[in-house]
Amino acid sequence: VLYELSNNGSARVLGNNLMALFDLPQDALQPGARLDVADLLTTALGLQMPRRADFMAGGSRASQSYITFVLRAAKQVLEECEPYIALKYWLQRAEAPMPRANQEPVPAAARAISEAQQQVQTADSAGAKWLKERGPV
Repeated sequence: VLYELSNNGSARVLGNNLMALFDLPQDALQPGARLDVADLLTTALGLQMPRRADFMAGGSRASQSYITFVLRAAKQVLEECEPYIALKYWLQRAEAPMPRANQEPVPAAARAISEAQQQVQTADSAGAKWLKERGPV
């Protein structure tokens, strides 16, 4: 899901989506009930996700950039997605032969084909006539 949020592998887009997810209000249904999304993702993915509180004044990383750490986490997530990407592209490119149900075109298409062939013959004969009248260059 995170790879699909990245718009096909953009760490910048995934970083923006992660920041939006981390900052999403969590107590809309029950006041005071907050989920720690960064902790949930850290547990599920095994990658360290930054918490904004750590980068605020008094936090353990107050002198560092929160955005840089979110972008670094997004890059790590995308690196972990490589097997998924390979499978996704293999499934998208797999082709299976499909037998045609009807070898003949439908009547409207057959009329269009014969009309096109007739128009090509008319254009060829008009071109040959013009070349004959013009003579050699």
